Parts: sequence; C-alpha cells; structure tokens
Amino acid sequence: MLTEGFLRISNIWVGRHSDTMFRIIEYDSLLGWKMKPNINEKIDLVDVEDIPVRSNREGFWDKEFSLEKSSGRCRIAFLGDSFTWGMGVSEEERFSNLVSSADPRWESLNFGVPAYGIDQSLLLWQSIAHRYQPNLVALTVYQNDYLDNSSLVRYGRRKPYFELSKEQKLEAKGIPVDKTDFWKEGIFNQIAPPYTSWFNEPVEHRSRIVHWFAKNSDAARAAYTFFRIRRTQKTEEIHNEEGKGGLGPLEKYQVELLRLLVEQLEREAENAGTRLIVVLAGEPNPRFELQKEKFDQAGLTYVDATTENLRNLSAGEFPIYQRFSRHWTSEAHRAVANLLIQEIQKRGFCKSNP
Repeated sequence: MLTEGFLRISNIWVGRHSDTMFRIIEYDSLLGWKMKPNINEKIDLVDVEDIPVRSNREGFWDKEFSLEKSSGRCRIAFLGDSFTWGMGVSEEERFSNLVSSADPRWESLNFGVPAYGIDQSLLLWQSIAHRYQPNLVALTVYQNDYLDNSSLVRYGRRKPYFELSKEQKLEAKGIPVDKTDFWKEGIFNQIAPPYTSWFNEPVEHRSRIVHWFAKNSDAARAAYTFFRIRRTQKTEEIHNEEGKGGLGPLEKYQVELLRLLVEQLEREAENAGTRLIVVLAGEPNPRFELQKEKFDQAGLTYVDATTENLRNLSAGEFPIYQRFSRHWTSEAHRAVANLLIQEIQKRGFCKSNP
C-alpha cells in the first residue's frame, strides 16, 4: 500500500498497461474483433499516454470514409495489424497518413486493426475494404503474422483462420467467431485445431487477476514494466538465434500459408482493378528470406521495412522501435512512408485517374 501510494502521489512514470484489445475493441462475428465505432478519447499505449484516438462509423481509426471517389484521386487502402494501425504514435504520424500527404491527389484509408493476422486482413478486404474501390492496397506483414495465421485465440480474443484443403485451396474456418474471451476463460493464446500438432504449447493460459492489477495498480505496472524490459531483451536474443538456423517443416508451412493468403488478396484486388504492395516489417529472419523468394516467383511487389533496412536508412540517427511495445517510432513511420512513396512512384501505381 505504501508503494502504491508513493507512486501515485509522485506521478513517476512506471509504464502503461495497454488494454487496447478490450477497451476500444469489440467482438465481430466474422473478423473476431474490430474497433468500436465512433470513438473519440485519449488512451494509454504502453510507451505513451494520452494518445488521441478516434474511430469512424465503420470502426477504423481514421476520418469518415466515403464510398465515392473524387475524380483524379488515387485511393490507397492500408491493411494490417497494430503497425498499420499506429500503436504508440499519433494519427498524423502514421506511415499511411504520411504517404497520402506526399501528393494532394493521393488519399489514404487506414483499415489497420491491432493484432490482426493476414487471414483477418483478407477477410476484412472481402467484407469491407473492397467496397471503397481503392486504386492500391498496401498490406503490412509483420513477423508474428506467421503465428497469427495459425491461431484460434490471440491476445485473449477468438478469431477465424484458414485451412488448406487437399486441393491446396484456402477454406475459412471458425465463422461465426465464438464470443468467448480472456476474461471469461483465461485463455490468452491458442493454436487453431489443424495446427496443434506442430506446437508444443497449443494453449496459453494467463492470470486474469494479474492482468486486472496491471491495469489498475501503479505498483503492479512498475513490476510489469520491468518484466517487459526483460522480455524484450529475451525476444531480441531469440531473434538473433533464429537468424542462425534453418527452416523446419513448420516454418516452411507457415511461409506457404502466408503466401497463399497474400496471393488470394492479390487476385481479388486485381479482379477489382486494384494493385497490391506488401510491406515486410520486423526483424530479418529466415522465413522472410524464403517469403521474399516466394513473392519474387509470384511477381508480388513488396518493400523491405525490416529492422536492418530501416537501420541502414536511419544511419543511427533515430530509434526504430519504441522501448517496450517494440512498435515503430514516429521517425520509423516516416522512413517506411518514404520507402512506400518511392515504390509507388517508381511503379506508377498512383498515376492520375480520370
């Protein structure tokens, strides 16, 4: 009690417990979850506090979307997880907003949702985003998407997933999505049924009591912040070791599943008269190297926004990741935006439209 009182009176920064998945997110029967519509408030996001967040009537952190496009405009739809959504930065600092500000004829529609896998982004395109008739779709692929795509529960919420049929076709499963969440059953992560044989721990339980204290107690948050520092260091060590080894059957399967999901999105985009560009984000790793080979073979367009490439671009002049959440800083968002702008201009994806 003394520690709690001291921390609250002194107002010492002890880290923030991001409850994004439950405070501003709600259940969706098709996608698993989506932002609550018509939000307008300030929230804490691990490394920063009091970030203004709004959502439009569709439930996305952006302005209201119009189905009608203005003549001569190039509309870019951004799909992805919290990197696209903009975890830890302001709306104006996100790479999606920065890309559209490069040319007055360009318009960005941010359909990013925290914790989404590529499977959910594909379903979001099919159900919502395609209706806005974008000229270009920019999809962010982060390294944890390999696990997201093979999961039934992520960060305490159930989700849909895709399974490969014998004919190597993608089949959506788990729809409508079960409403059961972390606060009801204590499951934080769970592998989807077709993939459980690949993993040693298909179900991850976490303490709801600990999570409640992390949300409501400064003393608990101080301990949580310390834990995150240690966990970040451990994660970086794992990533370093990951780069030294080869790929096993599971990793190769995950690469293949992601390829099929992205190619499905590209086909549907092309049928709608739209182009696709992929943004690779996170630590360089063997799966990404194989993924790039697969993308090259399929003729898919992508930009490399992984740590190593962003570090080369920054020349050590700015931090790439926020300290605890490990999401892009505002400077990194600008670097990613510049990479995308260069690729869009190089390929003529946003030429003047009639």
